[in-house]
Amino acid sequence: MRYVTDIHKTFLGLIVDVFEAEIHDALTEDFDKRCSVSIDGGRPYLYSPRELGEGMIGYFRNCVNNRQPFMVTSLCLYIGISREGLHRLGKSSIEQFVDIIKKGRQMIEFYLELQLHLNPNPQGIIFILKNMGWSDNGSAKHLTTAGMSYGERIAVQEKMINLMSR
Repeated sequence: MRYVTDIHKTFLGLIVDVFEAEIHDALTEDFDKRCSVSIDGGRPYLYSPRELGEGMIGYFRNCVNNRQPFMVTSLCLYIGISREGLHRLGKSSIEQFVDIIKKGRQMIEFYLELQLHLNPNPQGIIFILKNMGWSDNGSAKHLTTAGMSYGERIAVQEKMINLMSR
């Protein structure tokens, strides 16, 4: 993990404290791991939302203490779940799982965003953030001249020239 100073480590530790408080506030209800079992059978959940949240808190604390980066794959390894399993839980109908996984991904995105400010050459981090849904370019509207008459095309070109000469 690239820290410029120990202030960054302290700052990340405070962010993990906030994450822990949010997790504990969000998980006030008891959860039955067997709620996934239907009449036809099925396997109960491996973790309750509270256990998943506690595992995430432990992972982020371990990363801060050992100066390791926050990563989705290492989070999954630490908790003992596959990336696909974490993704499936994030899309489940159980709101507690969805909230916890969103908060965990937000912690990782926060860390990567912080690294953008610390790294002089952040192409890898930009790549990861783009894969997490971020975008670095604005939307541009394209002007098409298809279906326009010759006179309309000339009028549009004149407007463009006037705009560019300002």
